[in-house]
Amino acid sequence: MVTHMTIKSEAAQLRELMGEHLEIPSFFLCVRPALLLELWMILCPLTSFWLAGQRESELLSATGPSAFLGILLSVSIVNGRSLYLSLPSHFRESSKVLALIRKKVETYARTFAVLVLILSLLAANSALGSMAYIIPLVFCTVMLVFIFNMDIGRYRLSAFTSAMELLKSRKQGGE
Repeated sequence: MVTHMTIKSEAAQLRELMGEHLEIPSFFLCVRPALLLELWMILCPLTSFWLAGQRESELLSATGPSAFLGILLSVSIVNGRSLYLSLPSHFRESSKVLALIRKKVETYARTFAVLVLILSLLAANSALGSMAYIIPLVFCTVMLVFIFNMDIGRYRLSAFTSAMELLKSRKQGGE
């Protein structure tokens, strides 16, 4: 169980670790989850609409916006992953706060992947075509992002966030 005291103590520990050698993760390690998401966002509608025998225009009009939404989400994924991988590995492994966040991110990612698959299968087999996929996908994505932010916001991670911002500014050459 993560308490406010745990968050404060780990934030203080993280501030102390800032003086140590900060790792700059490889680009591929940061981008890999984003590439997997993008591939999923392309393959689900492409395969679903193709297997349902939809016209090529429907297939492309479902896959294009889905890929674009995947790119938008990928920017956040790469940013968050680069910050996470910049932390010393021993801190990443021992932190209860990071374990909690990692577990929540994995759960939301799996939920989103299943949601994309279900929406693409349902839309491909409906008479409405690609709009039956794109409109619910955008709505569900926005709702999932709001829910995720509210869920993470419950922990009042301001101390932890300020330490991460310090890390980010040092990574970019500030301070």
